[in-house]
Amino acid sequence: MKPVFVTHGAAGSSLRAAGIATFDALWTWAGDAVDAPNRRGGGFSRVSRHRLPGEDDEGGFYLKRQQDYFPRHRLAGRELLLWREYRALRRFERLGIGCPSVAAVAMRTEGGHRQGVLALVALSGYESLDALLARCGGRPPDATVRAVARCLRRMHRQRLLHGNLYPKHVYVRAGPGGADDNPVRVIDLEDARRVPLVRLAAVRDLEKLNRYCHGVSGFRRLRFFLRYLGVRRLDRRQRRLLRIIVARGRRKSA
Repeated sequence: MKPVFVTHGAAGSSLRAAGIATFDALWTWAGDAVDAPNRRGGGFSRVSRHRLPGEDDEGGFYLKRQQDYFPRHRLAGRELLLWREYRALRRFERLGIGCPSVAAVAMRTEGGHRQGVLALVALSGYESLDALLARCGGRPPDATVRAVARCLRRMHRQRLLHGNLYPKHVYVRAGPGGADDNPVRVIDLEDARRVPLVRLAAVRDLEKLNRYCHGVSGFRRLRFFLRYLGVRRLDRRQRRLLRIIVARGRRKSA
């Protein structure tokens, strides 16, 4: 495999200016581990937090390093999962769907092993949806409900399935942002993909999100669904869609 090293935007330029301009520099950049490495079939995936000199605690980057970390199903190919995530991130950016900004991506084959690094700009000023729900007792502000619903509606109308939509993978702005800031960003796009039908993306993603949004009342769940559909009252087809989502969640929880 031909080595790849690509940077994007001002964040990528700041990495190059700091001397982080090669695969080795990214691969060996010392940082703080976020959690224990994931291991699969002799490969691994590690995530760490990094800051350039002078950056505050909320700034910096998240690096995902992988070696021989491929999709579970062989029919999905033998490319690193982070390369799939990189392509999904770039697609989401082009479509205006909130997600982390890519600073750099690098790939190589070393000693017979496929290695890759994905550098993402840290989401400064955001908090995960599960943290917000815990903080507000399951009563998120209506502005947040509308923003999350709008983000997911835009994603699904493009027939894009997140594929792993837990509340911890939805980040919402914790305070006022700039005019060009997305109030909602979805993370961990390794499983994101296009599917044949909008309905399929909606059922799979909303079922999981609904099932794991703990402490939220039925009334507030319905209000979110109305915001997601952009209607004030459900028609027969929309009620059926809601029943399918709820029933799927109950089967998964059984």
